[in-house]
Amino acid sequence: DFVFSFVFLFLLSPLQVFAVIPRSDVIFVTDGARLLSKDTTSYIVEASRILYQLELIDYNVVTISDLGDSEMEDYADSIFEEYPLGDNGVLILVARGNGLLRVQVGSEVGDFIDEDTIDDYIDRYFTPYIEAGDWDTGIKNGYNSFYKLICEHYNLDASNIELLEEVDFNTKYSEYFVIGLSILATIFAV
Repeated sequence: DFVFSFVFLFLLSPLQVFAVIPRSDVIFVTDGARLLSKDTTSYIVEASRILYQLELIDYNVVTISDLGDSEMEDYADSIFEEYPLGDNGVLILVARGNGLLRVQVGSEVGDFIDEDTIDDYIDRYFTPYIEAGDWDTGIKNGYNSFYKLICEHYNLDASNIELLEEVDFNTKYSEYFVIGLSILATIFAV
């Protein structure tokens, strides 16, 4: 009777079961979607290591190819639990195939980085580069934007951290220029 009740309750309970990408051997970066260059990966690892040593902030970047059937928020929550990132955790999660990006912070970091700031920084520092197809620059630039914000809060020197405010015209529009030239060449060839 007890076993039947347990099995019945287990089957009725809403469970979201999905596999979280395992944490890589490279602490602070798990690049499952292979969006980051070696230089960017090394940069993030070193910067996050310093931040962890100084303030115990566990700042991670995780990229995945696709979310599958899971929701972005649920996947981020699972990473927070599996890795575990804790109250001082900061996570940048990118799901390339879904075109989604999420920045999630632990409760202590959430005291000075709110949802409005997260949304603003995503729009300002990540999105322009990612929309231009430059995932590596977009992720690094977004990473730097939150890094500077964290350093500012803890009165740490972040003067060497570079933030790109605008997308270079050539980067953003070069793809459209090539397509336009191809169309013109096709029209004049006919």
